[in-house]
Amino acid sequence: MEKSCLITHWRKTAELGCGALCFEGNIDFYGKSGFRQASEYGIRYHGLPEGEDASFFLCKEHDTGLS
Repeated sequence: MEKSCLITHWRKTAELGCGALCFEGNIDFYGKSGFRQASEYGIRYHGLPEGEDASFFLCKEHDTGLS
């Protein structure tokens, strides 16, 4: 996802009242924009058994309080 697309989606989710934005990506790249592994918020990737590597599933809060 290029940066302008990320910014557009970030703004849209805030506009819709979403508390966070989650998606699949590389933490080395998106971590620079403040994203963390979704598991840090207790959010699991649908269909992936508990304990499996989901380091690709990322999340960033709009508001504090998810963690």
